[in-house]
Amino acid sequence: MTLTKLEKVIQKSRAAILSYTTSTAQAALTEAISDAPLTKWQQQNRDENVARAASLTFQRPTEPPLPRMLAIFPDAATVQAERKLSKGAAILWAYLHSLALSVAAERGYQVVAGRVVFHLTAGALALKLGYTERHLYRLCVELEKAGLIQVGAHAQLVGFKKMYDGCLWAIKMTATGPAPRLQAEEWRHVWRPDFAEDYAAKTGEVAKMSDLLSQQGQSEKTDQVLRRMAAKTGSKTPPLSSSDIFGGGIENAVTDGLRVLMLLNTPKRRAAEVARLASLIVKALGDTGRFRQWCSVLWAMIRDENALKPAVEAFVLQFQRILVDIHEGAPWKSAGAVLMARWKGTAA
Repeated sequence: MTLTKLEKVIQKSRAAILSYTTSTAQAALTEAISDAPLTKWQQQNRDENVARAASLTFQRPTEPPLPRMLAIFPDAATVQAERKLSKGAAILWAYLHSLALSVAAERGYQVVAGRVVFHLTAGALALKLGYTERHLYRLCVELEKAGLIQVGAHAQLVGFKKMYDGCLWAIKMTATGPAPRLQAEEWRHVWRPDFAEDYAAKTGEVAKMSDLLSQQGQSEKTDQVLRRMAAKTGSKTPPLSSSDIFGGGIENAVTDGLRVLMLLNTPKRRAAEVARLASLIVKALGDTGRFRQWCSVLWAMIRDENALKPAVEAFVLQFQRILVDIHEGAPWKSAGAVLMARWKGTAA
């Protein structure tokens, strides 16, 4: 028995010695490996692993983008205000205003524009409302006299002749401000690039509408098709509607155009640019009926610049200042007259 206990003590001592020597050897080996210089490839892998672990450790969830806030337009009754309309004109006005709201939402208007312009055939609109085209034209005349819309026939070049492809509609969207007016850029815009193929194959918008209306119970689908037709612009960029959609476009167009006006060396190009800038100034200031006056002001500005007088920069500064005052609700009857007085004061 005594021998057996002695053997057990010897075995425990041997195991303790072996475990101590093994752990000491492993620690020494690990220290030797860690102190050993790394090769270039090992260092590169180590740096990549550290960078990857850091990016995973400190990564934060990104915040979702802010939603795009669309403009909120007044309803048709608010825009109509105290204007008295006949029963048929009131129905037409309510539907045209709803079409304009759909177009503004489809194009993503972010500011409340004074007007919305779209292209739509009068025949398709008459079929939807159950009117004849002649009766529709009579109602449009009534709405134009009330200052709620402006409509005109639009032509497109097919072969060597211009042919009617629909109507342009300018719809008033605010209770205040001038009556809607169609711009020259909108008349020149190609609203229906596929019109030539539709004309050759006899498959136009009116044909599509008549096919839909011939089917019973398709009134909702007909309305959706009509709204899609009105929202089309014919290209990815609508004609000069970006200023109405996002705001600030007219100011940038005028200031940039004035600065490059002196660089135009041909009289024809300079005259065209003067006319374009004058129309933009009239639109920005709401100074209707004074297009010729602003053309003469721009020509006088060109003469002053030729005489080495800093007329353009002074006008640009006063123009930007007047737009800020208008945005803040300055109570002026004629913003153009105030702009002229300020500009002449700085020029003197």
